[in-house]
Amino acid sequence: MQSSGTLHLGDFTDKDKVTGGDGTDRLDVTLNANLATKNQISGIETISASANGAAFTFNLSGNTDIKTFIVREDGGANTITLTNAEQVLQTVGYQGNETNGNQTFDNLTVNLAPGKGTGSSDATTVVVNNKDASGAEVALATGNAFNLGTLTLPNVENVTIDVQANGNANLTLSDTALTSLTLKATKDLTFNAALNSTKLTTVDATGVNGKLTIDTSFSNESVTISLGNGNNVVTVGGGNGTDDITLVQLGTGANTIALDPTTVGPNGFFIATGFNAGVGGDLIDFTGLVNFESKALNAAATGSAGVDVVAVTNANAMNVTGSDEATLIANFLALTNPTAGNDNAFDNNLSVGDLVVVNGNDSNAYIFRVTAVNADVDISGAQLVGVLTGVNAAQLVPGNFS
Repeated sequence: MQSSGTLHLGDFTDKDKVTGGDGTDRLDVTLNANLATKNQISGIETISASANGAAFTFNLSGNTDIKTFIVREDGGANTITLTNAEQVLQTVGYQGNETNGNQTFDNLTVNLAPGKGTGSSDATTVVVNNKDASGAEVALATGNAFNLGTLTLPNVENVTIDVQANGNANLTLSDTALTSLTLKATKDLTFNAALNSTKLTTVDATGVNGKLTIDTSFSNESVTISLGNGNNVVTVGGGNGTDDITLVQLGTGANTIALDPTTVGPNGFFIATGFNAGVGGDLIDFTGLVNFESKALNAAATGSAGVDVVAVTNANAMNVTGSDEATLIANFLALTNPTAGNDNAFDNNLSVGDLVVVNGNDSNAYIFRVTAVNADVDISGAQLVGVLTGVNAAQLVPGNFS
C-alpha cells in the first residue's frame, strides 16, 4: 500500500510524529522556514519538497527510513539543505510541473549525520521526470530546459544521472568523493561547472542521446570518458601525475575536445579513439591551452606572434616511435636535432607554445607542444599533449583545430 500526505510547517510541533504504513510511503513538504523533525518521521521512504523562500534547512536527524528525496519544481532557484541524514540517499528526484515550459528547481545540499556514509562504494541515482497524472512524460517546448541548479552530495562515489524527461537539462554537481559517473538523457545534458572531484576515473555517457557538455579536468587521476553519438563538448585535463591519461572514446557526432591549460602537457595527455579527421569532423580546442592562431597544416610555421599548428607527413621522415610518454618525447626531440642531421625545414620558425602533429609508426597521430627552442631554432623541449588513434597526420585539416 502506498500512502501520501502534505505536511504544513505551522501544524507541526516537536510533539508530533508522522508514521508511514506498509509499502513505499511519500510525504510532500513545502518549506516556509527551517524544519527539524527529531526522530519524528518513521516508515516514510520518500519525501518531496519545495522551498517557499530563499534558503531553508531540513533536519533529518534520527529518521532512518528515508531513502529518496524529491525536489519539486516551483519556479524559484531557492536552496534546500538536508542536515543529519542517516544514510546516503539512494535516489534524488527532480519532479517537473507537468508543463512544456522552462522549469527551474531549488538547489539541494545533502549533509550526513556524523559517522554516516563512510563506505567506499556508496551510490546515488538522480532521476529527472516531468510526468503527468497518467504517467506520461510531458516534453518541453523547443528552447526550454530543466534548470536543476546545484546538487551537492556527500561521500558518494558512484552517481547515476538519468534524465527521463523529454527536454534539455543542466546542473552543477558537487561531489568531492565522486569516482564513477553514469549519464543518461533523452536530449542535451550540460554541466554548468567542472566536476570538483579529484578522484574521478570513469564517465559513461553512452546513454546521452543529445549533446553532453562536461569538464573533467579537476581530476588527479587517469579518466576514461565514453561518449554517445551527440555533438559533445568535453574539457579534459592531464591529471596529477606526469603519466596520467584521459581516454576519450568518441561517438559518431561532431565532438569538441577542449584542453585544460594547467594540466594537459605537464601532467599527462589525452588519447582520443574514433577521432573523425577531415572537413566536418571532430575538433580539438587549444584556445585555453595556448594563445592559439590557426595556421594551414602540412606547411612550415610562420614565426608570427600567434601559435602555429604544423602537421608533418611521412614525406618529412618524421615518424615518431615509442610505447610510453617519455620515450615518445625523447624520440620526437631526436627527430628535430640538427646534430643528428634531422634539422627539418618545418621547425625553422617554431617558437615556444607551437604545436606539432607527427605520425607514429603505429598509425596514430601524436600532438606535441614546443616548450623550448635552441638558438639554431631546433626544438629542444616538448610535451606530449594528445594522441589520435588510427589517424594519419595528413588526414587532418585546419578545421580539426581551433
